Amino acid sequence: MPALNFLPLPRVSHPKPPAQTDGLPTLPGPWVGGQACVVEEALHGRQVTVEGYRYQGTVVIYGVIDSVCYPHSPSFQRYQYPASLSADVTARLSDISRTVVEAIGMEGMTFNIEYYWDPDTDAIGLLEINPRHSQSHAALFAAVDGMANHAVMLHLALDQEPQFPHRQGSYPMAAKCFLRRFSDGIVRRHPTREEIDTIERSVAGTTINLVAHTGDRLSHMHAQDSYSYELAHVYIGAADEAELNTKFHHVSTTLRYEIDDGPPREPPHPVRLKLTRLARLSPPPTSPAPPARHTGVTLANPSGDASPTCPP
Repeated sequence: MPALNFLPLPRVSHPKPPAQTDGLPTLPGPWVGGQACVVEEALHGRQVTVEGYRYQGTVVIYGVIDSVCYPHSPSFQRYQYPASLSADVTARLSDISRTVVEAIGMEGMTFNIEYYWDPDTDAIGLLEINPRHSQSHAALFAAVDGMANHAVMLHLALDQEPQFPHRQGSYPMAAKCFLRRFSDGIVRRHPTREEIDTIERSVAGTTINLVAHTGDRLSHMHAQDSYSYELAHVYIGAADEAELNTKFHHVSTTLRYEIDDGPPREPPHPVRLKLTRLARLSPPPTSPAPPARHTGVTLANPSGDASPTCPP
């Protein structure tokens, strides 16, 4: 595997520190301001996640997970374990992850690192490094390997070397699936506990956790992405990917939600701040100046993504 070169970000100093203002501390330097930026390359292909830990200098990889999107959508349909990658690609991802963790100096902790693997070029691009394990994957590891990844972190916290089992669970494959709606609406009815129990009994290895409930406006719910709305999380154990898809199709067509569009959404109220109020935070001018005439500024309230999505 080619060596990875980690280059430090440029340090660009402001010519002088910002002026001290009454009641506000001076920020530590250096001050980049508008003199530098970080440019990221667009990544393409299949998104996968490598999970592992480092204990007393040894990096251990205990799983690689697929992140599968809905067709023609950037929203995740499921996290699937184990990933359906070749042994060669899996080995390369593991080698890169070990190199990254050692170069950063992580020690005594779990991690999950997200990548894109491009099947057309066979290139691997690193997306994100998380110095923690993923709780969304816990049930998947328990179903396939026989132990949730939470146990790894507990062993590390006690300064014990984790002993993570391999393929000792009840199913060869498992997934966390996302039941979604791709337009806004108001939930008029969510599935009852009795209905959920009936589905879980009829579809072996399935656990259903509702996200949307009666009275919820989907666009007002917490932790939704910009393209769809989560209704439920469905955890499934299966013999293979075909059975997994069959089980999720059965659940998604049987789970009874009633959702209508509801009344039109009201536009959010703008937040208005007068510059005359903001001027009090600035140091007084050194020479008299005519009073500024400001009528006010309207600030937008953008809503950022609350959950990861697939590439557009």
